[in-house]
Amino acid sequence: MVVTEPMGAEQVQTGRIRIPADGPVQVSLALLQKWAKQNPSAAIEMHVGNLSYSIPLNEFTTEEWVARLGADADKAVIKIVITETNDEQAGKVKQGAANIGADLLVKPVAFEVQAITPDGNAVLLSTFARYVPRLFELDFDIEPGQTTGVYMDDSTGELLPVPTVFRIVNGKTVAKLYRKGNSLYALARAEKHFADLDGHWGKSIVETMANKLLVQGTSERSFEPDKPVTRAEFAAMLVRALALNHISDDASFTDVKGEWYGEDVRAATHAGLVGGYPDGSFRPDARMIRQEMAVTLRRAARYAGKPIEISDSSEKRTSFVDLGEAADWAQADIAAAAKAGMMEGDERNAFRPEAQTTRAEAAAVLKRLLMHADMYSE
Repeated sequence: MVVTEPMGAEQVQTGRIRIPADGPVQVSLALLQKWAKQNPSAAIEMHVGNLSYSIPLNEFTTEEWVARLGADADKAVIKIVITETNDEQAGKVKQGAANIGADLLVKPVAFEVQAITPDGNAVLLSTFARYVPRLFELDFDIEPGQTTGVYMDDSTGELLPVPTVFRIVNGKTVAKLYRKGNSLYALARAEKHFADLDGHWGKSIVETMANKLLVQGTSERSFEPDKPVTRAEFAAMLVRALALNHISDDASFTDVKGEWYGEDVRAATHAGLVGGYPDGSFRPDARMIRQEMAVTLRRAARYAGKPIEISDSSEKRTSFVDLGEAADWAQADIAAAAKAGMMEGDERNAFRPEAQTTRAEAAAVLKRLLMHADMYSE
């Protein structure tokens, strides 16, 4: 289907250019950019059967991507494709789900965007500046607390979680999967139980987050909820929770190369969520303290498109009784994490900035982060 200007002229002001289709959709890049100028917050929505794909028009105006098209960028045609996988691909995704103790609920679907220049050169738009939703309308019931969207990592073949929101629309469950990239997507169900969570305050939170594949145990039956979380572990948790792309370049810290968390630390660093030390180290085994966690959470909220604004005066002063004991560089972020409901004080309204954080606490704040970003439901 070729999209023409009259098809979207009226819809662009509503913010939703809805395109029903039964196959690939093609639209000129120049037209998409024209619509983006008319309404910068608008998106083009492709609907194929029970699937849909909503892409902000501003994604087609980024200088870096347009530059890849060369001199003929203004003549390029954008092709948007939603296709179910073949049996061989579906089998690989199903096996990937089994490898992580999950069951596949729908046939995997490929979401793809490419620009085709007049000379036939095709340039993939594989990553986005913001989280882009893909919708699955389901004709069966699910248990949201045991279900999540998943995608296949193209480099490893591993099945990984994506932030997912479930809503009931016209009597049917709609799953909205958020991620800043294209791949194969599906829905999976898991039911995790950890013996060492019985009687623990974090049992429900941790097991639900584990069902959604957002956190992992230290073994199949153990989570070690009260164990201090390390900087490397929290970086890995953030990467899973926010569905970050793994970074495989060699530029890294001196103490993470070759370790299980190396790619996760690089991904979190590339996204601006964590940093290292002047000596070039990351100190992956150092325990994550509360003020560092607050800084990281505020950065993550900004990355997710939901920044937390804090005034320099009143909001900081009315925060915690011991806020002055926190490092200067962390105080505004502590106040921000509290404002967003991601971190709390104790019964004395003390934040304890130098206190260690546990694995259960890390799972809890990641849930609150995703809720703050409107990318979580159960």
